[in-house]
Amino acid sequence: MHPARCFSIFLSLLTIFSLTVSQAEDEKKSLTIKGKRPDGPFTEQKPGFLHFREVIITRESSQRLKFDITLAEDIPNDLKDSVSFYFGFDIDNDASTGTVFTTVPNAGFDMGFHIYRTKGMGLFKSWSNAANLKGRSRDIDISGLKVKGNKIELMARSELFRMYDSFKFYMVSNIDFYEKGKKVNEVDVDSIPSTKF
Repeated sequence: MHPARCFSIFLSLLTIFSLTVSQAEDEKKSLTIKGKRPDGPFTEQKPGFLHFREVIITRESSQRLKFDITLAEDIPNDLKDSVSFYFGFDIDNDASTGTVFTTVPNAGFDMGFHIYRTKGMGLFKSWSNAANLKGRSRDIDISGLKVKGNKIELMARSELFRMYDSFKFYMVSNIDFYEKGKKVNEVDVDSIPSTKF
C-alpha cells in the first residue's frame, strides 16, 4: 500500500478514536444538589462547617464516582469535637434489601462510607462497609480524599456502581460532643435528601 494512503488511513482512525474519547468524556453523568441554609443562624450544635452548600456527584467511569462538596463554612483546624459525613447508597433502589433510617424511609442503604475526624486527629480518614448483594460481598474503595477550608473531594469506587444504571444516594453530617473524654451528645446536623442518581 502506498505510504500516503497508509498515512491517510492512520489519520482517519486517529480522528475516530479522538471523537470516541471526546464523546465518552462528554457523556459523564453529573448531578448537582444545592443545600438548604437553615432559617436561623448557625450554632454550636449545628455549625456552618457541617451544612452542605453544594454537592456535585460525577460518574467518572462505570465503577467510579467523584464527589465535590462545598460546605457553608470552613472546617476549623482545631476541632474540639468529632465530626463525620456519611454517604449511603441504595444500589438496587429497593428499601427491603438494605438498612432503612427513620429519617429516610423510602430507601434501603445497601452500602456506605464515612469520612470522619475525631478530636485531636489532624486529618480526615475514611471507613466503608461491604455490601452483600446477589450472593456476593462487594467493597467500596475511597481514594483521593482532600479536605481543605470548606471543600471536600474524594473518589468512591465499587463494582456495584457498574451493575446499576441509577441508584439512590443520601448524605448526612454529624457531630459528637465530648466532656472529660466521654461522649455526651450526638447530633445529625444537615443532610442531602435521598436523591436518585
